Amino acid sequence: MKKRILITTLSIATTMSLLFSPSLYAYAASGQANVVPALSGFSTNVFAQGTSSVLKPDDITTMGGNIFIGFQNGIGSDGTAASTGETQSTIQEYDQQGNVIISWKITGKCDGLSADVANNRLIATVNEDGNSSMYVITPSAAQTQQVQHIAFKAAAGQTLPAGGTDSIAFQSGNIYISASAPTADSKGNFTTAALFQAVINADNTATLTPVLMDNATANDATPGAAAGATVKLNLSDPDSNNIVPAESTNYAGQVVLDSQGDSKLIFINNIGTANQVNTCLPIGNQINDIEWATSTQGTLYVTDNADNKIYAITGNFTKGTAFVASPGDSGVAGFVGTIDLSSGTIKPFVSGMKSPAGLLFLPSTTPAPAAPPLTGVIPTVSGYTSSLFATTVSPTTKPDDITTMNGNIFVGNQNGVGSDGTASSTGVLNSTVEEYDATGNQIASWSIAGKCDGLTADPANNRLIATLNEDGNSSMDIITPSAAAPNQVQLLTYKAAAGQTLPAGGTDSIAIQNGNIYISASAPTADSKGNFTTAALFQAVINADNTATLTPVLMDNATANDATPGAAAGATVKLNLSDPDSNNIVPAESTNYAGQVVLDSQGDSKLIFINNIGTANQVNTCLPIGNQINDIEWATSTQGTLYVTDNADNKIYAITGNFTKGTAFVASPGDSGVAGFVGTIDLSSGIIKPIAFGMRSPAGLLFVPQTKPVVTVIKGSVDENILRQQYGDKISIVYGSQNQFIGNDRISTNNQFQNYLSPFGLKANNIGSLWSVTGSGVH
Repeated sequence: MKKRILITTLSIATTMSLLFSPSLYAYAASGQANVVPALSGFSTNVFAQGTSSVLKPDDITTMGGNIFIGFQNGIGSDGTAASTGETQSTIQEYDQQGNVIISWKITGKCDGLSADVANNRLIATVNEDGNSSMYVITPSAAQTQQVQHIAFKAAAGQTLPAGGTDSIAFQSGNIYISASAPTADSKGNFTTAALFQAVINADNTATLTPVLMDNATANDATPGAAAGATVKLNLSDPDSNNIVPAESTNYAGQVVLDSQGDSKLIFINNIGTANQVNTCLPIGNQINDIEWATSTQGTLYVTDNADNKIYAITGNFTKGTAFVASPGDSGVAGFVGTIDLSSGTIKPFVSGMKSPAGLLFLPSTTPAPAAPPLTGVIPTVSGYTSSLFATTVSPTTKPDDITTMNGNIFVGNQNGVGSDGTASSTGVLNSTVEEYDATGNQIASWSIAGKCDGLTADPANNRLIATLNEDGNSSMDIITPSAAAPNQVQLLTYKAAAGQTLPAGGTDSIAIQNGNIYISASAPTADSKGNFTTAALFQAVINADNTATLTPVLMDNATANDATPGAAAGATVKLNLSDPDSNNIVPAESTNYAGQVVLDSQGDSKLIFINNIGTANQVNTCLPIGNQINDIEWATSTQGTLYVTDNADNKIYAITGNFTKGTAFVASPGDSGVAGFVGTIDLSSGIIKPIAFGMRSPAGLLFVPQTKPVVTVIKGSVDENILRQQYGDKISIVYGSQNQFIGNDRISTNNQFQNYLSPFGLKANNIGSLWSVTGSGVH
C-alpha cells in the first residue's frame, strides 16, 4: 500500500540523536504550558493534533526514537465505514517535536498498535468487535512492501475470537494479542479466549493460540483477601495489554491484561508455560491503557481520542510509577492517573481531557525544564482556581462536614475520635466545631463529645445540628451560637418512633427541608443472607426533653426506580444499601431531581433520590454512579466559592471560578476507587469528571454564592488599588492574566480606569476600552 510522504524521512541516527538531546523538550519551551492541569512539578503540552480527516488518535508506540500513533478516523468497531464514508485508519509517524514524517493507511478501525523493535516493524490490529485482522508495517522496506495485511487463523483444536482483537504486547520474541468483545453463554458466563499468542507465518497469516481464558482461575489480589485465595475469572471486556517493566515494584516481568468493563487487571507470570500463574487485581475505575515510568526523566504521551489531541507530560517522575488512562465513558472520566498496584486505588495525575486512550512513556537523559507554578494550591481544570481557606491546627484535626449560616463558615473537626466515640490515639474524646469568617479567620469554636460526622445549619432556628458516631453510640448536638455561653451546646439522645427501632449502627449526615430534619442511618448490619433491611434514612423530630424521635422514611431494602443508563422504562430495583452516608436537598437550580432529598450510599456507589419524602406518594430513584463519594453539593449561582475539607490533610480549600448554575459536585475520599479529587457528576449517566485534585481525602463540600460584583485585575496594579480604595468590600477582586481580557488588552499600571461612570456599570480606561462589572467578571 502506498505511503504518503510528508517530509523527508529521518535516518535512524538522526532520530536517536533526538531522543538523547535537549531538543526532546523543544515543544515544551515554544508551546503553551499546562494546557491541561497536572500535579505540581509537571508540565503538559499539546505534542500533536489530528485534522478533520485524520482523527480519533488511540494507540501510541515508539520505535527508532520516533512516535507512532493510530488514528481511527471514526470507523466502526467492526470495520463499518465512518459517517464520512471513510473505511481506513491512519498510522502516523512523528519526530519528537511533533512533526509528521510519514503516514500509512490500513483498512478497518485500528485498535492496537505496537512496535516490534527487534524486527524493525509495527504491528496493528483492526476491528475489536468483529471482522478482525492484523497489519505489519515495515518502514524500512521498499515502499510497495511496507504494509502487509495478515489474516488470522486458529491453532489446531482452537477457534478464532468470536468478537475481535485489540492490544498487542511483545516479550522475548513472543506476540500477545488481547481478544476483545467476547460473547457470553446462555448463563451469562464468558468462556472463550481472553489473550492469544500470535505467530506470524510466511503466507501472511497469523496463528492464534489462547494463553489465557476468560474463565481462568487466578490468585485473588483484592486487598484483604485471604492468603492463597483464588477466583474464577469471568472477563467480559479484555482490552489493553502490556509488559510490566523491571522498574515496577509489583509484577515486574509479567504480562498484564486490562479487562476494561470489569475494572480488573490480570497479571500473568510464566505465560504460556506449565508454570503459568494468573493474578487478578480489582482496580478503582475502568481504564483504557496502563504504562510505567522507566526513568526519572522523560515524557509521558497521552492520546485524547475524543479531542483529537496528543499531550506530552514532562517533569521529574518516580521510576516504576504506573499510569492509567480513564476514558470518557468510564465511571470517573477524562483523566490520567497513577495506580497503586497493591490496592488498585487510582489518583488523578492530569485531568481535563475528554477521553484519554493510549499511553507511552519515553525516557530521556535530559532534565525536564522547570514546570510552571500552579494557578492555585491544588490543580484545577480551566475556569477554576483554588486557594487555601484555612488550615486546622493540632489538636483540632480531621475537618469533615462543612456548612454556612449568617455569612460564616462552620466546620466539624473529628480530632481522630473513633467512629463509635472511642478515644483517639492521643486520648481525645471530643470533636471541635469551628466558626470562620468569609476570609478564613477563626471566630469561635465548640467542643462536642464523640466523632462529629454530620454538621448542618438550621438557619430558620439560628442553630447548628451535629450528629456523632456513625458506627455506634450515636447521638446529636444542637449548637446555638447566639445563646448564652453555658447553653450554646445541648446534647440530644435518640428515641425510636412508636413501633420502630433505633439504628443498629449510627447516624451521619443531616439535611433540612421545609422544617423537616432528615438524618442518614449509617453502618447497618446485614442479616444472615447478607441483606440490609433496616432504616437508611430517618426523619428526626426534636423534643422539649432534649431527645430526638427518629422515624424511618427510607429502608435499606426499599424499591426504587432504576435510573441506570439504558434501563428499560419503568424498571425498578430492590435496594440493598450497605453504607448510607451523606444526604442533601437537591436545589431548584439542578436540571435533575430538583427539590428531592438525595442520599449517597457510599460503599455501594449509588445515589438515591427521594420525591415526596415521607408521604403516601413517595417515589425513590436509584442512580449508580462512577465512584464512591463522600458528599454532593450544587452550584446555585454562576459566581461563588466551593469549599472542600480535606480530612486527611487538615485543610479547607476554596475553589472559585465561573460556575455553571445547577452543576453537581462530588468529593471522592482517599479510600475510594479513584481517590483525592473533587469532580462534577452527570446526574443522567452517573459519570464523574475531576475538576480539582491532588488532595489526600476530600470530605465535605459547601457552595456559597457570590453576592458582590466581581472585578478581574492584574495583581498589584494601580487599578487594584483604585478599586479597593473606592469600593472597599463592596466588590470582590479576582486576579487574572492578559488572555482573560477583551482583545488581550491588559489593564496595568499604565492603563488605569480614567472614569467610573456608575458604581457598578460601564467604565472606560485611558486607551478607550469600555468595561462592565457584572456577576461574572469584567467584560
